[in-house]
Formats: sequence, C-alpha cells, structure tokens
Amino acid sequence: MSVDGTWQMVVDSPMGKQQVQLDLKTEGDQLTGTVTNKSNNMTTDVVDGKVDGDNLTWKAKMAKFNVTLTFNTTVADDTMTGKVKAGMFGSFNVNGTRD
Repeated sequence: MSVDGTWQMVVDSPMGKQQVQLDLKTEGDQLTGTVTNKSNNMTTDVVDGKVDGDNLTWKAKMAKFNVTLTFNTTVADDTMTGKVKAGMFGSFNVNGTRD
C-alpha cells in the first residue's frame, strides 16, 4: 500500500494537541518528506524513514527545541496511528488521516 501524500496528524503532547502536516513519499522501502508543525509554523525533513508493510518509522529533528522526534506508526487505508518519542520528554500518541 502506498502512503504517499499529505497527512493531517494530531500529536497528544503535554503542551496540548499539536497539529502536524506530513508530506510523505516512498521509493521502495525508503520514506522521505517533510513534517510541518502548524502550531508554530516549523518545517523539517523526514530522515531515516522506512516502510515495512503497513508500518512506518522516521525521525524529524526540531532544531528550535533541540529534540529529535522518532515516529513509529501503522497505516490502514487513509488512517495512521502510532507513537512519537520526543527525547527526554517521553512518548505521545499520534493519529491522523490522509487528505
């Protein structure tokens, strides 16, 4: 299944729900794209992205907060659910849908 496209995601963080837009593209088992936090208008590249069946993993470095976000999600049709680990801040639920 292709995960290419734009995804509207919500991260349940201690700072409240963060609206995140993912623009993803796959090439084989490699995942690339961008992550945009709509709350603070910050965009960063998807790095170390992998696709394994319905499972996606990738990282995004948020320079402003000096933290690397590590995403581990599962895709079912146009829905994505999973977790994001934000360094020492812990792990948070993430979910969303493809536009």
